[in-house]
Amino acid sequence: MQLQDYLGTPITIIYDMSVPKVYQFVRKYFSHWLQVNLHKKKDTLQSDFKFKRIETFIPKKSLPKLPREPYLRRFRGIPQVIFEDYAFSIISEKEWMMLHTLQSFDGYFNHLFEFNDFSYFDELQVELELQGTNFKDLFLHDIIIMELLRRQLGFHDFTGLEKIAYFLHDHPLRALVHDPTYFPTAADVSYVLTRIPSEKILQFFNNLVKEGIELGIIDPRILLWDGQFVRTNSSNNFKDEEAKKKKQYSDPDAGYGRHLGVKKGVGYEISNLYAFSGNWNRTLPVYFKVYPANDNENPVFRDTVNLFLKSPIGIGWIMIILDSGGYSQKSLDFCKNNAVYPLIRAKKNLKNHPTREFKKGYYFNTEYVPEGWSDGDLVSAYALRPAIEAGQSANNTFYNSRRLNTRGKEMATISRGLNYILDWMRAITAFKLGRIDLIGKLSAFSSTREHMGENAWIKFAHTSGFVPLQGITLNERQKAFWDKRRKWEAELKEKRKNIKS
Repeated sequence: MQLQDYLGTPITIIYDMSVPKVYQFVRKYFSHWLQVNLHKKKDTLQSDFKFKRIETFIPKKSLPKLPREPYLRRFRGIPQVIFEDYAFSIISEKEWMMLHTLQSFDGYFNHLFEFNDFSYFDELQVELELQGTNFKDLFLHDIIIMELLRRQLGFHDFTGLEKIAYFLHDHPLRALVHDPTYFPTAADVSYVLTRIPSEKILQFFNNLVKEGIELGIIDPRILLWDGQFVRTNSSNNFKDEEAKKKKQYSDPDAGYGRHLGVKKGVGYEISNLYAFSGNWNRTLPVYFKVYPANDNENPVFRDTVNLFLKSPIGIGWIMIILDSGGYSQKSLDFCKNNAVYPLIRAKKNLKNHPTREFKKGYYFNTEYVPEGWSDGDLVSAYALRPAIEAGQSANNTFYNSRRLNTRGKEMATISRGLNYILDWMRAITAFKLGRIDLIGKLSAFSSTREHMGENAWIKFAHTSGFVPLQGITLNERQKAFWDKRRKWEAELKEKRKNIKS
């Protein structure tokens, strides 16, 4: 099926009306809406044409009927789990209790790999090596873990983590890697990452998103779209006159980005789709695609959403919210033809579109207002849009991705994919540990079990409010909280049995 057919754009079918059988078929088949007058004389200007053109249209999908905005934005909440659901046989019961009684303790970095299947990269290395890829006896599994640690700690590049290793008495992640004695260099990390096809990183990311939907961490209902500029490791000037004629920078895949009159430089535009998680201030990425920074936002938006809706995780979404950068009649019609409500802020002073100012400075196309919604409903729903900017801000601040370390669209995809993989690994781990409050906490899971001494528990206990009062020792106070947690989990087990029966 052609892309045009899928989008519901008109298809032109030409019938040879000079053939009697064809003429009779057309007249009979289109009798309900095509008026055919046998006695009408042909226009002299059209006498030279042998064919009569008839345009038919594929029936367009109708937009879903949405509930009122207060009901649309309701989220059922992320399910609460108990120790036996996921943590049993992975961590000790004492560690589980510590996580739920000492709120200042927000988990180990080890937890990210104990509650997520990271064997994918072991299998990937075998697959790539059989195809002839040489990893120089380095473990892909280890390199990815170390690169995720670098991002989790917020180092600008791997050289910072490499220098810190000089001050460590042993490998900080010796329980997670294959070779506990080897600490990779920045050159090793760069070499290995350039040997990985970007689609393999995307595949692992998509697997995490699918698992997140199945676990109920996100609800496939409302999408948020926005673009984000990423500066490539390239000069803003052309190398020579020949490159200037071809408009080709030292990074041939990149383009010169400008936004609202601001010159951003040579780089890429990351087209992102986010979804809400648990509450309407927390978001997680569900899809992204990398484009040159000089591409127009409108076709970028349509291409991204089109690819997402065709993917296995693109089912069930009913609304998409974005700013005026992606507004156009084509974008509105595209969303409508795919049965997704477009809540797009219109541009000011549009003469050919039925726009109205719903709030000072906020214009919307009145043809795409959900049935039964008031002006307040529309403005309140659009107020959810800044949540994607809060989600994206971590990529420039916490992950320090102001500039790519290497060049090329492939490496831009891998770099951004690793950021989003880390987001999802943190979210899934927080869910399986029963600490959903850690899903949006960027600094969670930043310490390692190997480098935590027994004295650290005393520190966490005091910062969580456990202090010796009236003769009650620290252990007695902890025991009281643990007993309370065990009682709660036992009651939840009993409720689950009753529901199943």
